[in-house]
Amino acid sequence: MHRLFVKKLTRFGRQLNKALGLGKIGLAFFALGKEEEWMLDIKQLQIIDTMIQNPILTKTRLSEELDFTNRQIDYAIEKLNQQLVDNKMPQIDVDGAYINVPSESYQYLLNLRASENLTALSGYVLSNAERQLFLALLLACHKGYLALIHLQDYLQVSQSTISKDLRVLEQRLLNFKLRIHYDRRSGYRLEGSEDKIRSFMIKLVSKQLFKNHADLLTTCAQLIQQVDVSAKLTQISKLAHASEIDFVENRFLEFGYIFIFMLARLRIKKDYLPARAQKMNIQSTREYELAESLLNNEGIHNITATEYLTTIILCLSIGGLENMRADRNIFSVTNQFVQRFSDVSGIVFADNHKVTRQMFTHFRSMYYRLQFGYPITNPLTEQVIENYGEVFTLVAQAIQTFEDILGKVPDDEIAFLTIHLISFIYTSDNSKNDYVTAVIVCPNGIGSSALAYLQLTSLFPNIKFLKPFRYADLDSHLADADLIFSTFYRSELFAKGKPCFIIKPIMSAEEKYNLIQEVNTRMSSSTLTILTLNSVMEIVARTVKNTKQLGQIRRELDVNLFKPKVHQENMKLTLIDVLEEEDIQLGVKVDTPEEAIRIAAKPLVAKGAINQHYVEKMISPDDGHSLDAYIISPGVALPHTDPKNGAQRVAIGITTLEKPVFFSQAKSEKVKFIFVLSAVNPTDHLMVLQDLMDLLGDVNFMKLLADEKTDSRKVMQYLREKKVKQS
Repeated sequence: MHRLFVKKLTRFGRQLNKALGLGKIGLAFFALGKEEEWMLDIKQLQIIDTMIQNPILTKTRLSEELDFTNRQIDYAIEKLNQQLVDNKMPQIDVDGAYINVPSESYQYLLNLRASENLTALSGYVLSNAERQLFLALLLACHKGYLALIHLQDYLQVSQSTISKDLRVLEQRLLNFKLRIHYDRRSGYRLEGSEDKIRSFMIKLVSKQLFKNHADLLTTCAQLIQQVDVSAKLTQISKLAHASEIDFVENRFLEFGYIFIFMLARLRIKKDYLPARAQKMNIQSTREYELAESLLNNEGIHNITATEYLTTIILCLSIGGLENMRADRNIFSVTNQFVQRFSDVSGIVFADNHKVTRQMFTHFRSMYYRLQFGYPITNPLTEQVIENYGEVFTLVAQAIQTFEDILGKVPDDEIAFLTIHLISFIYTSDNSKNDYVTAVIVCPNGIGSSALAYLQLTSLFPNIKFLKPFRYADLDSHLADADLIFSTFYRSELFAKGKPCFIIKPIMSAEEKYNLIQEVNTRMSSSTLTILTLNSVMEIVARTVKNTKQLGQIRRELDVNLFKPKVHQENMKLTLIDVLEEEDIQLGVKVDTPEEAIRIAAKPLVAKGAINQHYVEKMISPDDGHSLDAYIISPGVALPHTDPKNGAQRVAIGITTLEKPVFFSQAKSEKVKFIFVLSAVNPTDHLMVLQDLMDLLGDVNFMKLLADEKTDSRKVMQYLREKKVKQS
C-alpha cells in the first residue's frame, strides 16, 4: 500500500475507530505507540484470531483451518514477532510442530485486537478479493462512469492491478447477468437490470457477514457512502423498536448494511419494485412505517422507494399476528405445514401450537423472500443435509404440498425449516446441578441456537448450559457463567475473563473431538476431567527424560489413542433393516379405506411391532382428522398414530391394493399403495422414512409394486440390490 494512500486516508482514522466496533476480522492496524504502526494483511489477522481462540495449536491444524502453506504461516508469524519484540513482548514460539503463544503476548494481542486502535485503514493492505469487493460495491453505488484514475485514487495501487481486478470481477458478474461497461473516455460503469444489481448487492453483503467480515463492509461504507456505520445502526435500532419491528441479531446486521449501500440505488432509480410487491397492500404495514422513517431521515420521500425498502424489512424481520392481515394467512399455512410434516414423518408433537409459533418466526420471512425473489444463502445447508438428511427429506416432502402458495422452495430455505424443527425432534436433558455453568452466544436466531445447544449438551453432559442468547445480552449473564461458547468469532468474547470456545452450529466428528480436548485442557474441574494427549505426556515426562523418546511416545499416542475417529454416533435403522418379506402384501382386495388399513397392519400386529389398539387409533384418530391426512403423495398413504397408542418397535409394512379406494370423504383421492408405519419416538424411524421417500421417487420400484406378477420376494430382492448399489 503506497504511503500516499496512508496520508490521504489518515483523516478517516478516528471515525473508523468508532465505526468498526462490530467485529474486527478484516481491515485494521495496530497502533503500538504514538509513532509506531505496522502494516497488516488478512493472513496476519486471521492467524492472530486463530491464536486468540487456541493459544496452543499445531502448525498443521493452523494450516488446515486457514488454508495457508507452512511458508505463509512462518512469514506471517515472523512479522508478528518483529512487532512483539519491538514492544518488549515474548515471541510466539514456532519451534517444532506446535505454535505456542506466551501468556503475556497472548494478553497483549487480545487487548490490541479487542481495542478501537485496530480500526485505521492506513495500517492495512487489501487482498485481491477485498479490492474486488470494494470495486463491486463502488460501481453498484455509483450512477455514472468511474475513470481508472478515480479507482486508483481510491485504492492506491497500480493501474495494471486495478485492471486485473476488474477483469476478474467482470467474470464473476456474468453469473449475476451483469457486466462492466468500459468507455475509453469516461471509464467504467456497472450495467444490468435493476433487480439483478440489487440482488447482487444483497448477496455481496450477506456473504461478507456470513464470513464475519462486518468490519470490511464498515470500511467500504465509510469510504463509498461517507457514513458513520455505528451511528447508523443505532439509529435503525431505535426506529425499529419504535415501530415494534424485531430482527434476530444477524438479520439486523444484514438489514443495516443492505440499507446503507442500497440508499445509493434508491437515489439512482427510485421507481423499481418487485412485480409481486406491486400487488400487495404493504403500505398498511408497520414495516412500511419503519421504511418511511428511515428514508425520511435520508431525504428520500418516494413511495416506490419506501415500498421497496419495506420488502427487504419483510424478508428479514420477525413479525407477529397483529402486524398485518396477511400474517394470519401465513400463520395458517405454517400450521398446515407443521401438521403435514407430522403426517409424512410419523412424528407426533406434544404441543403443535408451540411448534407452529416458533416455525412462524422463520416461515413468515421465508414467505416474503419467496414472493419478492429475495436472494437467500444458508451456509449450513450442506451440513444439514449431511447430518440431518432424513429430516431434511421429510421437510422437503411436506413443503411440496404448498408450492401453489409459496412457489418452488429452494434447498437453502428447506434447510432453515429443518433447523427449526430439529429442536422439537431431538430433545436434550439439561436438568443437572453441576458446579460448571456455560452460556451459548448465538446471533443467528432460534434454529441455529437449538442446534448448538443440542450438540453441546450431548458432548458435555456434566456442564449445565443456559439457553442460548444474543451477544448483546452476554454481559447480563456473565456472572452466572464459567464458560462461554459462541457460534461466531469476536475478539471481545475472549476479553470477558472467562474461557471462550468458538463452535459451528453443526460440528463434524473431528470438530467435536477437538472441542472436547480444548475444553478439558482449559478446565480444572474434576467433573470435566478426561484424558488428553497433553495431560498424559505431562505424566510420561516425569519418568522419561529423553526428548527423542518423548517425541516418539507422543506420536504413537496421537495416532493410536487420541487421533479423532470419524464414525456415526448411533446406528440408524434403514428401511431394509426393519422390513421383512412377511410385511409385504400385494394385490389385496378391499372395499373401504378402514378395511385397507386393518389388512395392511396385520403383519405388524402379528410380529408384535404394534397392537390392535394402535390399528384402531389409525382408523379413528383422537384428533378427528379424516383418513386422507395419511395421503403423502398421489396414490400413496402412510397410516400411523401416536406411539403411546401401542407402538412396540420401529416397523413398516407395504401393501398394494388390487383396486384403489377413496381415502377422502369427498371421494377425490384414491389410494393404491399403503405403507403402515410404527414409530416408537420422534427419531428412530426417520432414516426408514428417508428411504421410503427415495423409493417413492424411484419409477422402477413403483412399477414393480404395481405389476400384478410381482411377489414379495422380488420386492425384497430389489431393495437389497438397491442398497448394495448405494453403498
